[in-house]
Amino acid sequence: MSIVGSVGISRVGKLVVTQACAFIVSSGYIDLYDVGTPSAPAFITAVSDSAMSPSGASAAGDVLLVSDGGGGSGKLRCYRILK
Repeated sequence: MSIVGSVGISRVGKLVVTQACAFIVSSGYIDLYDVGTPSAPAFITAVSDSAMSPSGASAAGDVLLVSDGGGGSGKLRCYRILK
């Protein structure tokens, strides 16, 4: 096994991969990366949601699902994946 590409990241969190996208879901942020070309992954954008405190993340088709335990009550946040 060998590394074929890499990109620096600004936040560490839960990793979700779907299609040619990788998401890093952390407290208050979702960072989107294009991993369609593994030798040249690239940062696309970040979404800020200060109320989000993720406890889990997954993807279903073109929807990113984030379970959120922030504020003492649970929520399921759904984000449409637009690349």
